[in-house]
Amino acid sequence: MAILTMSACSNTSSSAADQSDKPTPPPRITSAQLTLPPPTGPKRIGTRMLRLVDSTRRDDWVDGQPVRELMVQLWYPTSTSSGTLAPYMTKGAEARTRQINAIPDEVKLPVTHAYLNAPIAPGAHPVIVYAHGSHDTRTGNTVLVEELASHGYQVVTIDHTHYAEEVEFPDGRIVDEVKDPDTAHEVATRVADVRFVLNQLGLARVGMFGASFGGVATVAAMHDDPRIIAGVNLDGPWTEPIFGDVSRWPITKPLLSLTSAQADSHPPLPGRVIRLAGAQHLTFSDGEWLDPNPTPEQYGTIDPQQALRLQRKALLDFFSQTLH
Repeated sequence: MAILTMSACSNTSSSAADQSDKPTPPPRITSAQLTLPPPTGPKRIGTRMLRLVDSTRRDDWVDGQPVRELMVQLWYPTSTSSGTLAPYMTKGAEARTRQINAIPDEVKLPVTHAYLNAPIAPGAHPVIVYAHGSHDTRTGNTVLVEELASHGYQVVTIDHTHYAEEVEFPDGRIVDEVKDPDTAHEVATRVADVRFVLNQLGLARVGMFGASFGGVATVAAMHDDPRIIAGVNLDGPWTEPIFGDVSRWPITKPLLSLTSAQADSHPPLPGRVIRLAGAQHLTFSDGEWLDPNPTPEQYGTIDPQQALRLQRKALLDFFSQTLH
C-alpha cells in the first residue's frame, strides 16, 4: 500500500538566509483517524474473505511450494443492518504495511462500510473483478469497490500473491511483494489468477476493472478469457516495455480507460478514454483518503471529491450499460 508517505523532509545544509525566502511548508500531520467516503448507493454492504488454493500451479517464488495460494475478498449487497464492520486491512497485513511505509501508530486506518461475513442479499448481482496495482493490495480501491456493491454489484477483489505489497493468510503468514523483472510473466500470472478465481467461484459472465498494473491485467484478462465481457483501466500504463505485445492486441470488447496526464506519453489507448484534468496516478486509488499529508505531486490538483464523483459515475454508467 505505497500510498502513505509519512516521512518529513529537511535540509540541514541550507543556511538561515537560504531559507528566509522560502515559504514555510504546512506542518506534517502525524496523528489522525482516517475515514473513507461513504458509498452513495441504496444497498447495505457485506464482505467476506476466502483463501483459494490452485493445485495446478506451483509457486514460482517459494522453493518447494507445489501450489499457488490466493486471498480474495467478496463485496456484495446485504440486508443486514448490524454486526461488525470490516477493517480496512487484516491485522497482520496492517502491521506489515505500517512497517513498510513507516506509518505512525497514531495514524488510525479506517474501517469499511461493509458488515463482515454478512449474508448476501437475495437476487441476481452482476459480478465485477478488481485487480490491484503494483505496491498495493486488494484493498487499494475500497472506495470504488464499496460504491459498486452499494448499487447492487458483487465485487471480487484479488490479492495477487507476491505482486501485492503484502498478503496475510488465515494462519497468520505474511507474504511480501517481490520484484519480477519479467513483466510479461507477471501479466500472465495475474491473468491465470483471475481465470482460476472465476473457475473456483463458478462465474461465467463478469466485468473487470483495475488500477495501474491492475489495468494492464484487466486488458490482458479481457483478451484471454471470454467470460470477461467488459473492462475499465484506471490509468494503467499503455507502454510496450510493460505490456509486452499487449499494446498490439485487438480489443473488441467494451473497454473504458480513465487516465491522468501520464497517458499523454503513451501510444493511443483502445476503446473509450476519459482523461481527468488535474489528476495524477494516485488519484485513481484510496490514497487521497489514506494519506494525511497528500501533495499535488502525488494526487494532482483536481478536487478529490470531484475526482471521486467522476470515477464513481464513469464506472456505474459503464457497467450498467455492459453487464445488464
